[in-house]
Amino acid sequence: EIVPSRVTIEFGTVTIPSKIRPGNKDNVPLDFYGNFNAGVGLNFKFRNLLSVYSGISITSVPVDSETTNGNITSATNAAALTPTFGLIKELGNVQLGLFLGLDYLSRDLGKNWIYQGRRWFGFGVGFDIFSISSGKESDDDQQF
Repeated sequence: EIVPSRVTIEFGTVTIPSKIRPGNKDNVPLDFYGNFNAGVGLNFKFRNLLSVYSGISITSVPVDSETTNGNITSATNAAALTPTFGLIKELGNVQLGLFLGLDYLSRDLGKNWIYQGRRWFGFGVGFDIFSISSGKESDDDQQF
C-alpha cells in the first residue's frame, strides 16, 4: 500500500505587490507602498491544507531624505536583498498568502536606511504559482 506524503516540497516564485512596514515610537514612521520583487523559494505544502513559503528575492524599495536621515537628497529606488517567509492557502486554482520579510540595502545606503533589517508584512494573491500541472490528476494521484 502506498501512503500519501503528508508534506510536499515545491520550488516556486512569489510576488508581493504591496508591503506595510510598522512604525515605532521613535523616528521610524509607518510605511505602506507598492512593490516589485523577483525571487525564488521553497514551498512546504501540508496535505493541501496550508503551505509555508521561504524564499529570497531582489526587490526595489523607495529611499529618500527622510528614510536615510538626510544622506541622500532626492527620492529614488534602491535594490534590496529580501528574505521572505509566508503562509499560503490554496482555494482551487487561487492562492492567498500572508508574508513577512526583511529588506537589506548594501553599503552606506543600508547603514543609513531607517528600515534596514526591519520587518514588513505583505499580502499576495496567485493563480497556480506553486504548481505545474500536465493534465488532469486522478483521485488516486491527489495528495490530501
